[in-house]
Amino acid sequence: MGLQLKRYRLFLWVVLFHSGAGDASALEFSSETVTSSRGVSFDGKVYVSGNKVRMESGADVNIVRGDKGVTWALMPGRRMYLERPVDARMIAGTSETMPGEIEREFLGNDTVNGRKVARYRVVYDDNGMSRALELWLDPVSSLPFRVRAEDGGWTVEYRNAVTWPEDTALFELPQGYSRYKEKSY
Repeated sequence: MGLQLKRYRLFLWVVLFHSGAGDASALEFSSETVTSSRGVSFDGKVYVSGNKVRMESGADVNIVRGDKGVTWALMPGRRMYLERPVDARMIAGTSETMPGEIEREFLGNDTVNGRKVARYRVVYDDNGMSRALELWLDPVSSLPFRVRAEDGGWTVEYRNAVTWPEDTALFELPQGYSRYKEKSY
């Protein structure tokens, strides 16, 4: 699996897990992100507006449109995009609990980057396999501050989050882009 595809899949899992408490469907925020996986870290930016998400990391840009059931991976150098269906579990902010969630355990209060947060352990079904992660949320706003796979395989920290209505153009295909057609062999 290529690095971009790994980042894409990790990104989709990460943005999903912010929806764990309160009425997350109304969340609108942007945040810097630092993602670490197997000793490699990369910086990014995430924009969230309900079930619409945009993630930027270097030249990689992915837009998740939960309302349309699609994900667009932009290829700026070619002015093209790859369109894929969205797995319902990967739509950020759609409900109080994530689809496939089996259990949620409050682990206590903690501090992340100087902010008091609530820490949870979430067990979920991933295509018939039980998986777990840890989630640190702001107890008032429900904004994520950290998400980590329980096995330590990846971690995402959200920094400098700002809540306000995001520009709707962030969640649209850029003008002049054409759809990339995958060849079947």
